[in-house]
Amino acid sequence: MNAEDVVFTDPEGTATGQDPLAAKADDLQRDLPEALAFREDGPRYEGA
Repeated sequence: MNAEDVVFTDPEGTATGQDPLAAKADDLQRDLPEALAFREDGPRYEGA
């Protein structure tokens, strides 16, 4: 989880906050070629 006021900036603009960041991540993943995909390569980290 990121801070409530997280800021992500790329050449297309700036996303500030949790919901805009999630939307930006969705957009980036949607634009990936099918051959590229995020997948888990080990157990998930579950912090304290």
